[in-house]
Amino acid sequence: MFGVSLSHITAAALTPEQLVHYVRAVSGRRALLCAGHVLYVHEKHGVLVAYPDIDRAIRSAAPLPLTDALNEAANICRRVTVLAPFRPTEAPAHAHSRQDAHWILSLPHGPGQKLRNMLARAGREVTVREEIWSEEHFMLVKHYLQTRALSPGTHKIFSALPRYAAGACPENAPQGGNVLLLAARNNKGALAGITLGDFSGLHTAFYMFAFHSSASPPGTADILLRGLTRRAADMGHARMNLGLGINSGIAFFKRKWGAKPLLPHVETSWDL
Repeated sequence: MFGVSLSHITAAALTPEQLVHYVRAVSGRRALLCAGHVLYVHEKHGVLVAYPDIDRAIRSAAPLPLTDALNEAANICRRVTVLAPFRPTEAPAHAHSRQDAHWILSLPHGPGQKLRNMLARAGREVTVREEIWSEEHFMLVKHYLQTRALSPGTHKIFSALPRYAAGACPENAPQGGNVLLLAARNNKGALAGITLGDFSGLHTAFYMFAFHSSASPPGTADILLRGLTRRAADMGHARMNLGLGINSGIAFFKRKWGAKPLLPHVETSWDL
């Protein structure tokens, strides 16, 4: 469990929680190999991420046996949260579960006519380019934090983004990370929006974060996502994980792009 490389977990990642460098950067948790899965530990709480290969995760609802992993986790944790495409059979009846799904976009991707029109309009107002993370980019994140009511966990993740986004600067890249920062700037050079993508997995790329200014032109988020999908396709990725549905507005954006909620996400917690 200790002193074992976790690079294979990131290479085969289907979900952001399997990007070990990302979780370490934004949570500060220790990452351990636990019966073939990754376990993130803080004090006496462990988060076990248990996703099988893509075909089984999407096409089969049958739970994987997690007894060995949970027994190992019980040696160092008093409470566990399992993230998986199923509710573990080992979870007690009183364990709380909540469900969502990761939206998956097949690559390469060709947007429909309506989306192409929006991208063309945005392209006349902003220019997209790769940049190195700076305080200017973090100002958009800070504005987001100041103008929205967020859970403490979400606030912590966003506040810690500079550690993760350092991967967009090659000499500062976290071990195992391959992070891309795309910025959209208007004709005067003002920052209209940013997005962070992660290409550390071999087959699945990740749309991680996106922020925009209050004055950003319509389609800014779309033209930034197009930049990520093109880069991912060029690098040979078969799909991009656009993240969870979360709410109807976010799900609409992902559906507009042709993504589908193919990968179940079940979060189950209980005391060991």
